[in-house]
Amino acid sequence: MRLTPHLLPSRSANLGVFLLNNSKTLNAVSLDMINCIRDALEEWIQQDNCPSGILIKSVKENGMIPAFCAGGDLKRLYEEDVTETNCRRGKPPPHASEFFRQIYLLNDYLAALTTSSMASYHVSGIPRHRNNPVVLSFWDGIVMGGGVGISIYGKYRIATERTVFAMPETSIGLFPDIGSMFWMPRMLSLPLARYIALTGRRLMPADLMYTGLATHYVPSAKLDQLEQELIVASTRDTVDPFGHVLDAFHETTNPLPDECSLAQDRKDIEKYFNNAKSVEDAMTALSASNSNTFANQTHFALSKMSPTSLKITFLGLERGAAATNIGDALRMEFRMTQGCLRTTRSNKSDFYEGVRAAVVDKDRSPLWDPATLEDVTADAIDSADLVCEGKVAMADGQASRTFCENGDIYRAGQGNDATALPLVVVVDLPVCNNSVLHAVDEVILPMM
Repeated sequence: MRLTPHLLPSRSANLGVFLLNNSKTLNAVSLDMINCIRDALEEWIQQDNCPSGILIKSVKENGMIPAFCAGGDLKRLYEEDVTETNCRRGKPPPHASEFFRQIYLLNDYLAALTTSSMASYHVSGIPRHRNNPVVLSFWDGIVMGGGVGISIYGKYRIATERTVFAMPETSIGLFPDIGSMFWMPRMLSLPLARYIALTGRRLMPADLMYTGLATHYVPSAKLDQLEQELIVASTRDTVDPFGHVLDAFHETTNPLPDECSLAQDRKDIEKYFNNAKSVEDAMTALSASNSNTFANQTHFALSKMSPTSLKITFLGLERGAAATNIGDALRMEFRMTQGCLRTTRSNKSDFYEGVRAAVVDKDRSPLWDPATLEDVTADAIDSADLVCEGKVAMADGQASRTFCENGDIYRAGQGNDATALPLVVVVDLPVCNNSVLHAVDEVILPMM
């Protein structure tokens, strides 16, 4: 098993536990952490005494911002891959390609569990894995990007009063990845999926319960007690010994319904995003409603995003919704990531420009290329200039070690976890019974 101090696997009774252990980076997921999770899962699932459940949680440290996992190792990818050689060749840099390849393989592995939230959408009706433990996650704090990817496929996702959820990738020149193009149109309504994916809006606990993205709400002070009860339940000889325990801890009166901003904005979300045939359609409708506060805020938020990312996301949601199984959607997304990683005619990509502006130089002023939606043509989105061909075998869990592009074949590189930084650090949060969140001083502001 490949190990890292930032991801600690353990076992209590018949409950496997993954502890995300890098609070300085808000538990940003790195390639080493992905490999460790995958190795531990494969080892446990092959055992005769496979855990009946697997709990994913994060370390708690006094004075640190509470975070389940704030995303991916973006600064590491930037520092490894933004070199003159990589920019000149116009191909997806090797470290980032390997990172995305491995996280998509992990997504596919988790989605293939018969207990997965996406199990009914997997390509094969025959269980791939010898054993199929129930995956649970304690979403106690910030949950973004890669943190969503390692938990959304679990059967149970527990929110607390400190949970803040978002997929803000359009603000860094990417798109909501880790299978979002598939699960968003299925777990959410179409207009809500478009709205959340395009704007990266922060979702608070009430929003997560409203949408069903979180399955239970438990105050953070009770998580330790809940974990002990889950450990006890794990020894019971039933297919799912955890549901009744979670139901007992679930607080049906919290969060309060009037705290759900998505419910309050539902009519506006449907009005502007349900019948839109393109991003331009949505932007035109939003700009025509000068007296509507929601429309003004949403138009402003979208105007800050990468135009290429917005169009890729809109199209990706359409294709993801049409996909017949999650494996096909994950392969599609992997190719999309490789397109986003490639340099453009200006020898840069929106992804690396977005990361530079957000977490490297922190000037919050990305220079997108193309700079407007009108300049991002449909032909360009569908062409090899934006979506390269990539090999990644999902069916048997084994991936090709090469990537193919324009006739060239080159080997994916390896990475390590040295300077992992979170996908996004959040400030300007609504009051959510946690004063620590108000101390954060770095921010990407695609959300309203």
